[in-house]
Amino acid sequence: MDQLESESKVLLADALIAEQNGDWLNAIEKRESAISKSLGRQAIDPKPRTSILDYQLTNPENDLEALGNIHHPSKISHDYLRRYWRHFQEIRMSARKVVEVGVQTARSIEMWEEFFPNAIILGIDIDPACADFSGGRKKVFIGDQMNEAFLMEFINETGGNFDVVIDDGLHTTHSMFKTFSYLYPALQSHGIYVIEDIQANPEVVRFLGNLMNYINYVPPNFDLRNWPKLTAFPTGTPWLYRNTVGVAFYRYIAFIERGFNPRDNPFLREPVEFDKGLVEHRANVMKAVRALENEGKSINRENLIEKLGRLERVHIDRYLLDPTSVN
Repeated sequence: MDQLESESKVLLADALIAEQNGDWLNAIEKRESAISKSLGRQAIDPKPRTSILDYQLTNPENDLEALGNIHHPSKISHDYLRRYWRHFQEIRMSARKVVEVGVQTARSIEMWEEFFPNAIILGIDIDPACADFSGGRKKVFIGDQMNEAFLMEFINETGGNFDVVIDDGLHTTHSMFKTFSYLYPALQSHGIYVIEDIQANPEVVRFLGNLMNYINYVPPNFDLRNWPKLTAFPTGTPWLYRNTVGVAFYRYIAFIERGFNPRDNPFLREPVEFDKGLVEHRANVMKAVRALENEGKSINRENLIEKLGRLERVHIDRYLLDPTSVN
């Protein structure tokens, strides 16, 4: 056994101990080292991209970074434009209302005006001087994002139903929660809400982390094998659970996607239809069981799959778990 193989085995053994102790971070790190040794990987010194222009040349389809190189918004410095491109490219032509909280200069809203050719760009800023940036498809509203009356006036005047809301405003925990609590419900049913610069707001990060659990909400005592018939959550389930379908985290920035949870999944089935299907599948499994009995073969998973095919394995497992159950 050569030295690299020996070192790799030691690392894997240490990783297993870490896993058994619940120390997954350590286990992952040791396994990465073992894999790198096994594959003969050399350590890579991560170097930043030298310029936005270089990135354009290697990623010519990213029009947003190309526009960023023209308008020079502050979003470039945190490498946000790649993230925006990922989430906005599909709605670029369909978006009709885009809101940016925190204008400061004309750079960002001019970039959005060019990127979303069919949208009006609605800016919010507390500085009266920002009103001068209105024009074309841009309109800047002067007001405080912490002022509830102003937020309601803004929603009413613009008609709400925003496709995109970007919070690049005060960057305080309270302001982020306050603005989210008004403008997220004001999004159109499948809009996207973005919060920039969350690095100094651990409460916001925790809230959004918990929101991922909300998205995966399952009623108490619900049989997860029946997930396709979970077409709606029970009465009383919080609105946020029922109207959020995605959260994406990147360094310093988060994207929250509105939608109908869980109804946006087109493969769900109405409970009555689903239960009827279960009865039909159960009947098929029972026929296979009787056929195996007549052939003198064992009633086990392998033989049943051979009779019915692998697509029926879920229903086979249901039967084997409880042969007396109707469902």
